[in-house]
Amino acid sequence: HNQTSRHSSSCLSVYRSSNFQEAEQRFKLYSNIIPFFLDAKPDLFNAQSLQRICDTARANEDWSICHLAVSLDIIDTLRHEKFMSLINTRNSAGVSPLLMAVKSGSKHITNAVLGAGASLEAK
Repeated sequence: HNQTSRHSSSCLSVYRSSNFQEAEQRFKLYSNIIPFFLDAKPDLFNAQSLQRICDTARANEDWSICHLAVSLDIIDTLRHEKFMSLINTRNSAGVSPLLMAVKSGSKHITNAVLGAGASLEAK
């Protein structure tokens, strides 16, 4: 991702462990999430934002990046191509980002999910 060159001289620690297997598992999880958030919104490259994303991803490993964006109210990322391609993804409980937004009661989040192309069709 293009963030590598942009932040090649910067480093933030979001997780430390002496357990290699656990560290490797977390790295795999985070490496499938963080680059997409940073591509969509480069100003998320700060310890607080990345820690929130990582903590939420770790607690909800079956969520897509769209679920994370909805849960964390980082909805401006939903207009990014990768997020839009996953906007109708469901988690293991069958919950889509749209259903998550509606259940939150947030009109602006729900409108953002719909604006990103979420389907109103139940499947």
